[in-house]
Amino acid sequence: MDATEVRKVSQEALDQLAAALEQGKRETLKRYLAVMGRFTHYSLGNQMLIALQKPEATRVAGYRAWQRLGRRVRRGERAIRILAPIVRRSKEEDDEETLLAFRSVCVFDISSTDGEP
Repeated sequence: MDATEVRKVSQEALDQLAAALEQGKRETLKRYLAVMGRFTHYSLGNQMLIALQKPEATRVAGYRAWQRLGRRVRRGERAIRILAPIVRRSKEEDDEETLLAFRSVCVFDISSTDGEP
């Protein structure tokens, strides 16, 4: 899944949420808000992507991040796709970053891993 497809899925999730709210289905909103409360450091779009793909997720990180934490992603586990920024740092002393684009990256929930608690 590339970044364009991930954006499309994110937009579909927002559209589904809006449609559910228009129909008075508050449970859908409660489910999204619960996910948003667990992933406050992620953007709204990525929160929606996590909620859509794995609503029961509690902690997510990339494959290598789990390895650094002493955990291992189990074989056959399905990744959660989110968008990560691609930035370019200036070579000058001010260390300014310029956003170039977004790319699709894989993260895994802690329930998809084994290892150190």
